[in-house]
Amino acid sequence: MYKQVIQAILMFGVSLSLVAEPIPDGETLIKQIDQTRVTSDQVKVVTEITLIKNDQIESTKLFEVWVSTERRSLAVFKTAKEKGQKVLMLGDDFWMLMPKSKRPIRITPMQKLLGEASTGDIASLRWSEDYRVNSTESHQGSDCLNCWLLELESKRKGISYDRVELFVDKQSLVPKIANLYLKSGKLAKVAKFVMGEKLVEEMILVDGLQNNQVTKVKYLEIKDTDIPDKFFNPTYLQRNPDKI
Repeated sequence: MYKQVIQAILMFGVSLSLVAEPIPDGETLIKQIDQTRVTSDQVKVVTEITLIKNDQIESTKLFEVWVSTERRSLAVFKTAKEKGQKVLMLGDDFWMLMPKSKRPIRITPMQKLLGEASTGDIASLRWSEDYRVNSTESHQGSDCLNCWLLELESKRKGISYDRVELFVDKQSLVPKIANLYLKSGKLAKVAKFVMGEKLVEEMILVDGLQNNQVTKVKYLEIKDTDIPDKFFNPTYLQRNPDKI
């Protein structure tokens, strides 16, 4: 009888361990995760990018990034050497605006700003606008304990990365790591996220092949604001280079 009781207890424990953990809806989850990066539909983000090679700081650049809905962003260079330069994102289109140029210059979202940080890395702060969630599963590993692993697939053509493996803490929904893949299947970068008091305060980008180079994207300030539509008008920006 004693053995039967022990067996029953063990079988009950096994049955409990086999109960599947409920998987959250991926599209709802990705929107919740976005809330750890931007606070509202329109924000101004003071962004500092630092390139580090072999543990030594090579250079630093400062930007003001105006982020709105419908994939509209404007990055304004604030470093003295490049002051007046701007990068405008409208949907799938990116332009570089130079102070002495008469017309905006068409660029790609992979255009490098510094080190591994590209225009797409600082202009796009909402995964829910750029990606669909193909799958969500539980993940336990040294890279991310007690996490959700989301497989993201690009849903637009003008996106830096074709596929993303996003590891997110289950309790806080804070992003921990993102493996960023090109259309060729190559791992382009590994992004690691550092959480501040309420929002992600830093993204660390490591080249998929060159581990001796690290690019730190630090969000010095994230402020809710009303952004005038003219900030996303290429003609206005070109004619008024000093107004922003």
